[in-house]
Amino acid sequence: MKNTANDFDNKKETPPSLSRFVISALFYPIFAVMAALISMAEQMEPQFLGIKTGLDLIKNFLFGVGTALTPPLSLLVWFVPLVWFGRSRSNSGTSAIFFTMLLSGLCFLNSLLSPINRQIIDAGEFDLVAMIQMLMMLIPLAVIYFGFTEIKRRVNR
Repeated sequence: MKNTANDFDNKKETPPSLSRFVISALFYPIFAVMAALISMAEQMEPQFLGIKTGLDLIKNFLFGVGTALTPPLSLLVWFVPLVWFGRSRSNSGTSAIFFTMLLSGLCFLNSLLSPINRQIIDAGEFDLVAMIQMLMMLIPLAVIYFGFTEIKRRVNR
């Protein structure tokens, strides 16, 4: 017998769309912290839309505009409580999923508009930094997609 959206509401099982959303939304900040460490080790100058804060690399990641590859930690921290509340099957859980999707959209724009992209394209090489930057754009899109499928499942129940 095939499971439907209503079957998951009656049981204690987690629907696949919610599992995918939670995994991708929690993977992004973990991956972003690893990318920030690589960015700091490579001494990549942090800037957002060409704006420089004058802070050193660590302070920029903690309090400023982030690193050359990632948004600031203060933005990444919000993923954890939002995903935690998003697991709830109530309206507040659906709202938390929506706000996680908005936050992921901001992180996608941060990666898309980062000046490091021009340096990667000008270099013409596909190295570790280029792969990290590509994933920093794709993972938020996955979070948005899986969040949309979960909200759609909740609305259709």
